Amino acid sequence: MDFRLGSAIRGELEKRGILNDCDIVAIAGAGKTIVSDEPASWHEATLSHIELSKKLHSIKKLIIMNHTDCGAYGGRGAFENRDAENTQHHTDLRAAAGIVKEAHGDLEVETVLVQIDDDGSISFESVE
Repeated sequence: MDFRLGSAIRGELEKRGILNDCDIVAIAGAGKTIVSDEPASWHEATLSHIELSKKLHSIKKLIIMNHTDCGAYGGRGAFENRDAENTQHHTDLRAAAGIVKEAHGDLEVETVLVQIDDDGSISFESVE
């Protein structure tokens, strides 16, 4: 949901060969909204978007992308350092994947942390 990422995400999806064969749903705090029910409306909206994509387009795979310097987390300044920020995102992404897999055992779930560096450069990191 961050304008800084639009082109980079589209480029990543194109590189994977799925740009024109996927739903792109932008939700502030992506993984965080799945693992936390505060606010409840964000949590419910995120889960309902997954349901809707399954129902309308029979999706087989979900890619959950969080990014650093995310406003839903309070931005980079909410963390003691970059390691703490990365750790929180990794923890939330792994938990989010588990929640989705539990609810939708038929979905393949991939988690990605998009790193926004201080110079504005962007890289994609798989989170296992």
